[in-house]
Parts: sequence; structure tokens; C-alpha cells
Amino acid sequence: MKIYLLRHAQTLSNALHKVQGSMQSDLSPLGQRQAAACAEYFKGTKIQFAYCSLLSRTHQTATEILKYHEGIFLQETGLLNELNAGILEGLTVEQIKKSHPELLHPSGHLNVLSDIPKGENYGQVRDRVMPFFENLARLFEGKTMLVVAHGAVNKIVLSWLLEKPPEYYYELSQTNACINEIEYKSGHWKINRIEYIGHLKGIRE
Repeated sequence: MKIYLLRHAQTLSNALHKVQGSMQSDLSPLGQRQAAACAEYFKGTKIQFAYCSLLSRTHQTATEILKYHEGIFLQETGLLNELNAGILEGLTVEQIKKSHPELLHPSGHLNVLSDIPKGENYGQVRDRVMPFFENLARLFEGKTMLVVAHGAVNKIVLSWLLEKPPEYYYELSQTNACINEIEYKSGHWKINRIEYIGHLKGIRE
């Protein structure tokens, strides 16, 4: 089984540097161009199944890709939803520095290893997301899957598949519309590519 795991294209909230989490936010004009570039990249790839989260930004990105793949039904699942950032949703990092500095990691990003009030942490997202991927491996041997998810979700998945500790999350990056290539064969996971962005060359704001 091969999984193409993508982060959604840029959203209006991304463009304003706001924390989205479980909030809805549509693709920005740049994001629409990024999604179109993803569609061109996968134009000649035989995609057999496609999944996204319940959030519009993943649906819009995946739908653009699937316009070249007639007959592939896009399945939505809350298991792929972005980490719920609770009281921090809708805020910029600068605003969080002033109001809730204790919820920021030394790297300057959200501290997903801590308990964000009214939100989720690394372990909670891992525990809902990884059974989804394990189920794909069990049901779709030999198939090619498109999965469009989110930055934090993807980094948690990659950390888990690489058998790294949670802190490794901060060693990873997931640019908007980036592509990760994952394989599952003979009972083993293998990551062939992380955060590929070659298809986005020349796309600017």
C-alpha cells in the first residue's frame, strides 16, 4: 500500500498567521494555486481511494486533486481533523506570547505536548489518528491512497511511523500543500519522502 499524505494548501487564516485547529478556513488565492499544482502533480498517478478531514481546507485541496481522477469518492473523517487548539484558536503566535506564553514550546510553536485548555495534546491526536492508518494498512493492501490532512496531524503520524519520541514533532516541518510518501509492505511501514514541495516551484503570493 502506498499513501500520499498531504497537508492542505494555504488558507485565509494561514495567510494571517492565525492558529486554526478545529476552526474552518477556506483556501486563500495562493492556496488555490497550490492545490492546482498538487492536482497537476498527481494527474498521472493512479489513485484508488481518497480521504480528508471534516474541515473545508482539506476537502477543497483533495477535491481539486481528484478532478483528474474520475470515479474516486472522497471520504471525510473526523479522525483526520487537526489538533484542537482550544482557547488558542484564532490567535496569532504574537497574541499567544502575550496572553498564554506557557502554552508555547521553546521553538516558538504551540506546545502540543502540554494540555491546551479546551483542546487536545499530542497523545490524544496520536490515539485517534494512528488507528485510522493501521486500519488502512489492514484493509487496502497493494492500493494507492490519497490522504489530505493537517500540519500537526501529519507531524504526529510521521513521528509515530519513524518510532521517534513525541519531542521529535518539533524536528519536522509541514509546508502548505507538501507531499509525504509512505509505504506499508509485509507488515512494515516505510517513509520514502517527507515534505516534498517540488511541485510548488514558481508559485508565489
